[in-house]
Amino acid sequence: MEKFFVRHAKKEQQEATFGPLCVPFECEIKPLTVLIGPQGTGKSLVSQFVYFFRNWRFLLATFGEEGVPETLVRGVVERLRSGERALAGAFVEGGTVRVGLSSNSVEWTISLNPRNRRIVPLGRLNSEIEKWLTVQTWREGAKRQAVFVPAERVLFSKFINTPEQGVLYAKDALSIPALDFNKVVIKAGEALFQKQEPRDWPSQVQVLYDRMKTNLRGEIQFANVGPYPRRWLWVPVGGEKGFEIEMASSGQIAGWPVYQVLMGLLLESDSPSLALHVEEPEIHLYPTAQRHLMEALIYMVNQGYRVFVTTHSLFILRTLNLAMQRFRYGQGDEFTAVDPKQVAAYYASTEGKLKSIVTEQHYIDESFLAEEGDRMGTELYNLWYTETAG
Repeated sequence: MEKFFVRHAKKEQQEATFGPLCVPFECEIKPLTVLIGPQGTGKSLVSQFVYFFRNWRFLLATFGEEGVPETLVRGVVERLRSGERALAGAFVEGGTVRVGLSSNSVEWTISLNPRNRRIVPLGRLNSEIEKWLTVQTWREGAKRQAVFVPAERVLFSKFINTPEQGVLYAKDALSIPALDFNKVVIKAGEALFQKQEPRDWPSQVQVLYDRMKTNLRGEIQFANVGPYPRRWLWVPVGGEKGFEIEMASSGQIAGWPVYQVLMGLLLESDSPSLALHVEEPEIHLYPTAQRHLMEALIYMVNQGYRVFVTTHSLFILRTLNLAMQRFRYGQGDEFTAVDPKQVAAYYASTEGKLKSIVTEQHYIDESFLAEEGDRMGTELYNLWYTETAG
């Protein structure tokens, strides 16, 4: 079991906040964890730090500068949210806090001090990094343990057909999670479309590809010849010719990179323990397509992956609720049913609280999402009533 926590550094300490979230707080992380809430309530911040603790060896080896453990950790943590330095003071106010992730009796912890803006690895994390740095090949042995699928993926199609394949624009502009996402998408595309024919894919990959074609109304191609040589193309459903992928619709541009990452992972034989962090899978998608993309993430959980989702969408929650109930009643398949014991869901409120919304009946409470609709419905009814009565 994994648990993410943010605590005061000292027992008697002034109030502190981690982003907009009040300290202290903790949340259990399950194989499928969903955070939902209004904008600016800390959902992405929690996901980014869980991603860091799950993946710290790879991130330090790939993006860390030479130096002592504190220098390495600070350099990476500061770039979890921005391409430039975003010091501890940017997301911590008040007193010093300790942020960490515990898993199987192992705890990784860092301290964030908004006064002197120090970011310090503590305890076992610090000692593990110190030992690690004594090995000459420490950078080479680190394997990716998590992939972050950022909301910035909507930009990716605009640059994938540049000579640098989407990396040029990101060097100084994007966060580390977004930079690494670029690498993952390109690597998956090469493995899927440039090194083998689609007909050679395992059945799991082909099933996801077929679902993508149906749900996004098109498919990806890599052209070696023709009017667009060495270009990524989008071929609409029913069409024979493709066009450069940056000209696809906004929903297709936001959706295809997610599917490509999932297919790339399934193509590898040694990645089921890897964690996926997906920001707003619903971006630019019609409700039916939102549902089907969430079902693809449920499928990954049923294949042994861990998935962490941040969202604003009722359709994402409703898809998950249906899948949990189907499992309880022995219905559905690997896309449409999931064991409720594998699921955690939290609501991040504008008051700075993180609250579990999974009930004792293994159902996600969606009532808070209906509040705005109810208010609008009441206002509309009052307008109609006034017009009719008047």
